[in-house]
Amino acid sequence: LQDENNPAVPYQIRSKAMERFEAGQYTEALNLYRILLKRGFEIPGTLCHVARVHLMTGNESEARKSVAKAWRLRKQALPYVVPRILF
Repeated sequence: LQDENNPAVPYQIRSKAMERFEAGQYTEALNLYRILLKRGFEIPGTLCHVARVHLMTGNESEARKSVAKAWRLRKQALPYVVPRILF
């Protein structure tokens, strides 16, 4: 994760976030997803991941906000992300 210009770095961060999520380390996962959002990485898809973390931590209102924002930005999403936003 050290070479900020390496195009693989965001994917590595997302992978680490998923590992944290699967381990129940929701705060750590959320922090990594926030890094991706700050960098503008696949925002609609990342917002779906953020929503899932919020649901797991009982923060339904924040999850709804993340989903609503992802929906507003759906034109930026990769095709497979739009059904994920709806789900």
